[in-house]
Amino acid sequence: MAQLCSAAELDHPRRWCHSPCHNSGPRNYSQSPTLEAAAEAALVAVFAVLRALVAVAFTLRSALSAVLRAVVRVALALLTVVLAWATRSSEAFWLRIRPTISWPRAARSS
Repeated sequence: MAQLCSAAELDHPRRWCHSPCHNSGPRNYSQSPTLEAAAEAALVAVFAVLRALVAVAFTLRSALSAVLRAVVRVALALLTVVLAWATRSSEAFWLRIRPTISWPRAARSS
């Protein structure tokens, strides 16, 4: 027949209890099946959260690289257009001004 613990024995933590009503004894810390299941469920939840964080990180990385590629592509296109315009403008300017330049004339000897 199992013995019941007194109120004083129940108030003490299990590791200090020397009562014969506890099956595990004073230094046996075996976990209950419920605690093991809870620990396993917590570990599964932690791994699920880590998996989700890694997925989000990879998604952000690919999205950021796509944005960076788009920004670089737009900047290069704009630079190409600006350089082409500057070249055309410079050439047109020098072609327009060339006939109007008064070159220094050589001195005539008489």
